[in-house]
Amino acid sequence: MSAAVVEAERLVKEGDALQESLIEGYSCIAGLWKSPERMDRAEVDARFPHVIVTLSAHVSVAAADSLERFWKALWDISDEEYTGTLELSPSAPPYMGHYNNEEPSTCMGLGQAPRNQYMIDLVGIYKHWGLAPETKELPDYLPMMVEFLWLSLRDPPAQADSGTEPRLRFIGAYLGPSLPTFIETLRRIESPYLHLALALDHMLLAEMPGLEATRLEDSRPPNVVRIDDGGERA
Repeated sequence: MSAAVVEAERLVKEGDALQESLIEGYSCIAGLWKSPERMDRAEVDARFPHVIVTLSAHVSVAAADSLERFWKALWDISDEEYTGTLELSPSAPPYMGHYNNEEPSTCMGLGQAPRNQYMIDLVGIYKHWGLAPETKELPDYLPMMVEFLWLSLRDPPAQADSGTEPRLRFIGAYLGPSLPTFIETLRRIESPYLHLALALDHMLLAEMPGLEATRLEDSRPPNVVRIDDGGERA
């Protein structure tokens, strides 16, 4: 067997391990955005070690560390803390369109609001996979978006290539740009859910390495030109 064939087989195995680990990680994280009082502690505690080891080995050590930090804090989260953070009049609303667009100031502007288009686009991406949300939540609800991440990896469209671009667009244009502001909100209020959001973010960066550069580009003031692009600082 030639060295090229051996290398190709190694890359395929690594790719398979990465995908399976991402499915495990996203699936785990999707189910953790609820009150610990509504969780099966034995089941959750039994799953954490496997997911943490898998993430560390195949995806991101940082993601594994953040998830482990959340696990250590999880059972100390009261129902009141959960509700005040993520549900009733939440201090950190788990709706990603909230962090990526300005809300309209009048009812007349609602139909043209950027967040409205954001959610319409998400529904279109979900339908591409034939996924119909089973809850009454809005399509930019974070647990729903994370559920899409693992379902779209586990059950790709019949034509494999047809799913690549919409999935990357989902990460790069919708979830990826919104998540950092949500993370900073959780950091500001010193919420233990910060570690869960960081674990998710590290996974996104591992799956789509170009995401970090895109974020840096988007955050640059419009009158500043990068020196390595041949320009000068403003």
